[in-house]
Amino acid sequence: SQGCEGPRTLVTAYIKDMANIIVEQSAMQVCRQGTITFAATTEKAVSGVFNWYASLAAAEVLLSKETSDTGSISIFTTPALDKTKKYYVSFVNAAGCASGRVEVVARISNFSPILSADHTLGTKLICPGGSYTFKGTGAPQNATYVWFATADSATPLAEGNEFTTPALIATRSYFVAAKNEMGCYTDRYEVSATVDLTNPSLGISTSLDKICKEGETIIKVAGGAVGSTYNLYVATDAVHPIMDGIQFSTDNLTNDRSYFVAAVNTNGCEGARIKVDVKVVKYLDPEISLTSPTTLQSNASSGNQWYLNGELLKDETNQKLNISVSGQYDLKVITEGCEAWASTSRELIVTGLEDIARTIEVYPNPASEMLFVRYLGNEKVKVSLINVNGIVVLPIDLKSEPYGWKAEVDVRGFSKGLYLLRIYSDSKSITHKVIIK
Repeated sequence: SQGCEGPRTLVTAYIKDMANIIVEQSAMQVCRQGTITFAATTEKAVSGVFNWYASLAAAEVLLSKETSDTGSISIFTTPALDKTKKYYVSFVNAAGCASGRVEVVARISNFSPILSADHTLGTKLICPGGSYTFKGTGAPQNATYVWFATADSATPLAEGNEFTTPALIATRSYFVAAKNEMGCYTDRYEVSATVDLTNPSLGISTSLDKICKEGETIIKVAGGAVGSTYNLYVATDAVHPIMDGIQFSTDNLTNDRSYFVAAVNTNGCEGARIKVDVKVVKYLDPEISLTSPTTLQSNASSGNQWYLNGELLKDETNQKLNISVSGQYDLKVITEGCEAWASTSRELIVTGLEDIARTIEVYPNPASEMLFVRYLGNEKVKVSLINVNGIVVLPIDLKSEPYGWKAEVDVRGFSKGLYLLRIYSDSKSITHKVIIK
């Protein structure tokens, strides 16, 4: 208490040796979203506790595992990781002494090339029912492209540089990822197979002429999508068109027929097929018959127009025509806009051989094979065929028929040219020009 120090006595502080920590790991590197398992043990079997930490200075223990002096292992598995991460482990012995923290590294493969995929033909659109072939780009040479139906589907559709979709009727997305030799995948890259759902045939118009009895017509097509061409089909379900272009010649038709036309746009996509009806107007060939000494009749009940010496007879459109003037009578019949002429004209002569009017009919004129002469009267007359030199080349014998007299003359043996047909009675005669060709 007086401040005097006594002699010094030796004391010893004993420090317990700390066991060395040994750590093994399940893999040196894993893919993204993978895990690594670490196994920690001491060099010598001692009792204590292993503590795992997320960082060198972290206070929070991720996992604590007790060991015994007979030896045991502390297992720590990381959560799923997207990038490389460090963890730390320390050992606290039975005396409560803690070792320094030992660093361990969970390495994540940095496989993240920038991917893309384009159509192999360069086009961005396909037609309904078509397929789209993608080609992947951007991955390293030793990587494999893997194609998926959705962003999260587990089972791939295909592997390889290219992927061809099934036939598509609507736009849809697919996804591609690259896989390296470790089996690590990149993020999935979305690609779109775009289907052209426009109807190129919208706004199509067609024009064509009707066919009169038999023949061909031209179907002209316009409208639809800008830059369109057109396909012509014989049926709505025909596989192949019979023609393509902007106008089409039909077959030679004798009956009504339908065709189908569709527009094809600049993407090569075909629109809906539009029905085109081709009308064939049916009618009988016009014929002129003599139904009485002074009456001509058409075989058509309507659409008639009579002509005399090449001039239209105004208002003479009935089926029957009463004759009062000598000359050549022709007939035109119009059926639904189709005009047809009687193939044989009627050359009629109104004579004065008797007190009442009688008619001479000569046809066809010109004649090349047979020439027919009819005289509508009660009294038999004489008829001769005379050449331009005034020589009678053929006396013609008329035979009786219900309306008068008739003769059929074979002119095939006569020279071509102009002749006169002389019709005469005892007191009068008339002549009529006839051409043999």
